Amino acid sequence: MSTIDSLRKHVHHLSVDIGPRGSTTPEEKRAAAYAEDIYKGLDLTPITEIFAGAKSAWSPFTISTFLVLVAEIVFLFGGLYGAVIASLVTAFVLASLILELSFKSNPLRWILPKGLSQNVSVAVEPASEIKQTIVIVGHIDTHRTPISHRSLRWFSIFNRLTTLTFVSAILLLLIFGVQIFIAFEILRLITIILCIPVLAIFLMAISADFTPYSFGANDNASGAALTMALAEKLAKEQKLFCKIALMGSADAKANAEIMEEYKVLIDKGQEFIKKYGLTSHDKIRDAAIKFCLSNPDVHSVCPTLNSFEDLEAFTALSGTRLDAEGNAMLADYESGLGRYYCRHACGHCEGSCPQGIPVNTIMRYFHYFAAQGREKYAMEKYSALSRNRADFCADCTESSCEKACPYGVLTRPLLAVAHHNLSFDNPLYT
Repeated sequence: MSTIDSLRKHVHHLSVDIGPRGSTTPEEKRAAAYAEDIYKGLDLTPITEIFAGAKSAWSPFTISTFLVLVAEIVFLFGGLYGAVIASLVTAFVLASLILELSFKSNPLRWILPKGLSQNVSVAVEPASEIKQTIVIVGHIDTHRTPISHRSLRWFSIFNRLTTLTFVSAILLLLIFGVQIFIAFEILRLITIILCIPVLAIFLMAISADFTPYSFGANDNASGAALTMALAEKLAKEQKLFCKIALMGSADAKANAEIMEEYKVLIDKGQEFIKKYGLTSHDKIRDAAIKFCLSNPDVHSVCPTLNSFEDLEAFTALSGTRLDAEGNAMLADYESGLGRYYCRHACGHCEGSCPQGIPVNTIMRYFHYFAAQGREKYAMEKYSALSRNRADFCADCTESSCEKACPYGVLTRPLLAVAHHNLSFDNPLYT
């Protein structure tokens, strides 16, 4: 099959057989599963990452403008207390928007409707030395067709209205604050005028989620199909090393240093998988259990059981010991990838963190998420942490945890990635 024919096949399946693939919907999940099947059919090892994402890209506009309009109504009819409440609500909205523009966690994200989404990534390796790494991204989700996206003219109007709305919110906050101390009747009329662009954006945003999804290949199917067709071509030719990623509607916000470390981890992981011919994690898991059983001080191992197949596999390991091949594989794993795995029970680094981050706890939750497939449980446990979550770690410049780690683990980047994956209030990554 030619590359063009392959492209057409993928586009047809995504846009016709599956159809619109809204963010966090079952159709988006089907598209991710389709991409995963394509990669597995090429004898590649796809990685599927589950994360919490916003159900609608328009929700931040809807919620923020709605809150500003509510603040205006409270201001007009609430007297002194109304001015105070309006000031606080508008300040809340502006602070959240400023943090959002800085790619930082903020209260507005906490109240966004969320669901589970997924990324699918895969690496295609060359037959010879790796000379360059190229990352190609294609979105698998489908966008809606709001009025703001129907023409360049409407898009220009929307951009100008969003700027006016932000400026209006700032001026409204100033007026609300002034009215707390000095009452000027003319200012009440000015606030009504300032709310006109806010109301316009609110109506455009709330109506967006009731518009049809974009149709045909214009629904992102062309970009997603291209990444799969390119993977098929490169898997046969192997002329370069290329990590091809299909991503949902969220964007990764981790800083460049952390993403570079994460890319190195993926590269090394792919090299390890290829070296030992691993088609699943079972071989490493079995070797790890045998390693524990080889210790004369260990009499039993308590692994997590997710199925009857797991029960049968673990029962078969009873009484076994680690052989030379397994010992070599684990030693190689520790040598090449040990600095990317937190021994989440040692506690050596926690006392050195100025923020008091519970490193052991967070990295244990991340292990549930990444290694055990218990994504929902891990995210619920992480969200239950009342304070000292790992949202500080991406911007930390001290790296005290890494300096204190006797195993040389890259603790700070791992904590930042863990926060990114485990946070219900982070519709990113992705």
